[in-house]
Amino acid sequence: MHLFTTLTHFLLLPLALGLPALESYPKKPAIVLVHGAWVTRAFWNVTTSALRSSGYRDIVTPEFISNHIIEPPTATHRDDVALVQKELKKLVDAGRDIVVVMHSYGGLVGSDSIEGFVKKAGSSKGGVVAAVYHTAFIVEPGNNVLGSFGDGPSPDFIVPHPGNDAYFDVQNPRDVFFNDLSDADAAHWLPDIRSAAAGTFTSNAQYAPWKDVPCAYLFATVDNAIPPAAQHAFFDNVQAESKFAWVTGEVKGGHASAISHAGDVASFIDTVARK
Repeated sequence: MHLFTTLTHFLLLPLALGLPALESYPKKPAIVLVHGAWVTRAFWNVTTSALRSSGYRDIVTPEFISNHIIEPPTATHRDDVALVQKELKKLVDAGRDIVVVMHSYGGLVGSDSIEGFVKKAGSSKGGVVAAVYHTAFIVEPGNNVLGSFGDGPSPDFIVPHPGNDAYFDVQNPRDVFFNDLSDADAAHWLPDIRSAAAGTFTSNAQYAPWKDVPCAYLFATVDNAIPPAAQHAFFDNVQAESKFAWVTGEVKGGHASAISHAGDVASFIDTVARK
């Protein structure tokens, strides 16, 4: 009886203080973390831990098929899109608001994945409420990852996989991806580097989420894979056609800032998710 009374007082305490009942507090949105080429979903592990420390419980990190050498090779990025959309559908069917967070090549995959899953204004149903690009490609429909560099040269660190030019490898991933990590930390992550299907780099984008949903960009200032100038060019190219003003931020980290500066990345995601 004493336990029942104590529990009742606990549940009624918010009302006594003029606050909403506990069950009426809104859930934090679900977070879908979309990784880039050459890495696995483990790339997001450190940021995921930081988000959980901030109260996020529903965090999904789909694994791409294009980062696995298979026969026949993955032909386009749409195979990865299908995997992300499968997870989005589960969350939408559960009535969840969703923030999609994209890194690197994941900017192409995540953008196309959002099509058909944007939450409609005033709807009580689930859907994507924000898109976050973190040192990611913003690829306009009809263009592709390699084409995003315009007239400039493609990155010289991208090379054909030995004996199978249907896949690309990265030369010196220690410097390209993990330049701001210690040698010990980089050594931990280097074994996760994979080959990436070449077809995904020339596969054209089909959807522009910035025309329908609030977006944000977190720049990385010492990124050797997508240099800051390229990040800002991607961002600038879509401002005129964006429906909402973008939220922007900056982290003084490299391409793997989600590892080296996970707290800052998680804090930015939280800022966007609260809007």
